[in-house]
Amino acid sequence: MGKTIASLFEPTIELDEQVMTDYSYGSAGIDPSAYPANEFRGVDFPHINVNDYTFGAEEIMKFNIDCTGIVPKVFIKVVLATSGEFLSKSMPMDGDIVSVYVRGKDDLFKPIRNDYLITSVSTMATQDTSAEGAGSIISIEGDLNIPGLYDETIFSEQGTSFEVMKKLAEQMGLGFATNEDNTDDEMNWICANDTKLEFMKHVTGAAWKDETSFFTFFIDMYYHLNFVNVNDLITYDASTLLALAENTMSGGQYGEEETGKGLMEKCFTNHSNQRSSNFYVNNFKPINNSSQISKNYGYALNTIFYDHIGKEEWQLQAKSLVTEGAESQKVLLRGRANDDSYNNQQKYNYVGIQYNHSELENSNVHENFYFARAHNMMNNLEMDKVNLEVKINKFNLNIYRYENVPAIFFVTSDIKRMKELSDDEEQVDPTSDDPETVPIAVDRVYTGHYLVKGLTIVFSPTGQESPQDSGITETLVLSRREWPSPSGV
Repeated sequence: MGKTIASLFEPTIELDEQVMTDYSYGSAGIDPSAYPANEFRGVDFPHINVNDYTFGAEEIMKFNIDCTGIVPKVFIKVVLATSGEFLSKSMPMDGDIVSVYVRGKDDLFKPIRNDYLITSVSTMATQDTSAEGAGSIISIEGDLNIPGLYDETIFSEQGTSFEVMKKLAEQMGLGFATNEDNTDDEMNWICANDTKLEFMKHVTGAAWKDETSFFTFFIDMYYHLNFVNVNDLITYDASTLLALAENTMSGGQYGEEETGKGLMEKCFTNHSNQRSSNFYVNNFKPINNSSQISKNYGYALNTIFYDHIGKEEWQLQAKSLVTEGAESQKVLLRGRANDDSYNNQQKYNYVGIQYNHSELENSNVHENFYFARAHNMMNNLEMDKVNLEVKINKFNLNIYRYENVPAIFFVTSDIKRMKELSDDEEQVDPTSDDPETVPIAVDRVYTGHYLVKGLTIVFSPTGQESPQDSGITETLVLSRREWPSPSGV
């Protein structure tokens, strides 16, 4: 599989039944025929139901589906605009569910239909005692409802980490998605009075295939357990980016489906030619956690253990991997440039006795168990050091987590930077301050291939410029391991 995360089987979890009527702008005094693509609940605003109470568009103040952690979470803020009926009939109690539904404006992509276990409810009551609950503001938080995920239990599973994670997904009614076909770490994996979520962390943390692989896992909003070999997804191709940049500047749509709908090749950009697409970046900002991560975990983690079979102590050093060719072309996040003092910033961890030997039939762990835990942790931390948070103008159901997607950022209004970054000096008049005389330039630092490490779907009724705007946007966390130097080399 390698470069693509694919579903091996679909989830079987049964969701609460939801019956809804298409929402029409006609009820708001607007002729629905004028906006035929926006007639439906779930498109213009999310469908949210709690205990048979469905919130209206005028009641929803904020709505987020946060897919940046292991399990998707929801945050909802509503105001009881005209009545306190929700407080009397549908106020959540222990074990209650909030059901949500969001979809695109056509049927090209699978909609989002989730049930969330409500974990927190807070209420800000109105100051008007005669309102009888009307005007109250209620905040609801929840985790994707996966039966049995947090139940503590005792069991064991024999097999590789890949096989165990696949079996867990099937047992829990989850789908299973991966870019792997198996791992090289067969052992008896034991869950001793722990939750299945913690057991999944244990299995993935010690997963091993080879020295050029490292693993993570998460549950997506389509109820798939994703078991991912991250290193196989990290690539960068300068020639591809150049072609995409030229096509973007010319206004190309990168092909067209038989339906006649323009379908962009997946590429985030801030170029105005793509303003109407759901890959258009409204704004972006870098997030730098590198120094804090290096302070806490070092640049290398030395795992020390005693081999009971060989009667000797081992010390194995885990460091982050480097993409082939990047050492000479990219900036590695290993301290300041031309300063090798980072080599002194190492951590040491004694983990105990390993009862394992390749010739021992009943070994308690696989041969690389302790090293794999350090290797996976250090490489996943490297992907957290410097990220890019981008906000796109529409939510995009065509993007999935840990997908490798190119991003091309242009400098279009800063004349000084445009001159500095221009590839064609002959076209640049150094004395001119007129933007029309200076060609736009590619920002080489932020342009590149990224993994979509996390995403958040956001609805807010504020800031809608016209009735056509859905009000549903998306924020993504983009990650890459190596970065271009500021000089563009």
